[in-house]
Amino acid sequence: MSSFLSGRNFGSTIQTSDIADNATTNAKMADDAIGLAELSATGTASSSTFLRGDNAWSAPASGYEFVSLSTMSSTSALVVSFDAGYDYRLVLEQWKVSAAARNAVRFGVASDTFRTSGYLSGGMTASIQGFLYGNEQTTFIQTANYNQNPSFEWCWEFRIFDPQNSAKKTQVLMDGGGEGNGVDRNRALGEGIYDTAEAHSHMQIYPQGSSLNYTSGTAKLYRIKNS
Repeated sequence: MSSFLSGRNFGSTIQTSDIADNATTNAKMADDAIGLAELSATGTASSSTFLRGDNAWSAPASGYEFVSLSTMSSTSALVVSFDAGYDYRLVLEQWKVSAAARNAVRFGVASDTFRTSGYLSGGMTASIQGFLYGNEQTTFIQTANYNQNPSFEWCWEFRIFDPQNSAKKTQVLMDGGGEGNGVDRNRALGEGIYDTAEAHSHMQIYPQGSSLNYTSGTAKLYRIKNS
């Protein structure tokens, strides 16, 4: 009798202590014998996780995911909503306004409750006429300091950082360009912040001026986990 089962009689039940360490090879394992319950991995196995090299189940890293698409047509204001735990990117394409106007941004705690004070913002516009610096606004965040030409399309990109975090001041960076009213092509850069820590569930973009609206354009909202 081999030393593997030394001291055991024929027909005896094999005990765990009878098997030497590292004695069982892959060839002796039954196919599909190892299940999740036999793994010592941490975390939770699911259809959205994978097993990392450090033996932990984890969700794969990902980039921005698409959230929504809005189409403008005599639209007085664009309103988008936010979930907790995400940073956001809003892309406006082929954006036209009914009359020469600047765009304004406000944050809200509901779809119809937007803060009308407490902002700090500024920006500048570059054109063949030089740099046009905007005045700081406190009742809204101004995207650019020069009126958009209603006959031409603009594009914009907004980045909003963790707006649902009540421990942070909500901040937005803006980058846009198009034909300015009375001047040639413009490139606009802006930044604004709501200067009190507060969770914001919504953001509103609207043209400054009485009875103005957005006549055409699309707004694509994306998000990415921030932790």
